[in-house]
Amino acid sequence: MAKKAFRATTALDVGDIVNLFKRSMRSNKIAEMMGTGTKYHSPDASAEPAFAADPPGVSLTASLGGSHQNNSGVELYVWDRGGARELFVAPGRNLNSLGTAAKRKAKEFLNSVQASDPSARYEEI
Repeated sequence: MAKKAFRATTALDVGDIVNLFKRSMRSNKIAEMMGTGTKYHSPDASAEPAFAADPPGVSLTASLGGSHQNNSGVELYVWDRGGARELFVAPGRNLNSLGTAAKRKAKEFLNSVQASDPSARYEEI
């Protein structure tokens, strides 16, 4: 997991959150046409010790494509808390990357959540 992450709350439903996440993580159209666009998978959140007592309802990782291919990714974890959703967003990196693209994409996602839900709030942790 990344050293710096974001925690957020929003009234958006889980489907809207996932759609905004996928839209924010997209690479350019050329990379997508060439098959090097962003790839998504659902990690096993139970493998993360921090989530053992309260596993998220949704976990999704975007491995950034395009010029960022194989360099970084962004993890999204979502808990449905009844009237609100709690998000944990972790930009990551590997040895070949500083993770700046992942952090930029994570902030782009969180800003799109705020644009869709003005009551949404996030903080870097």
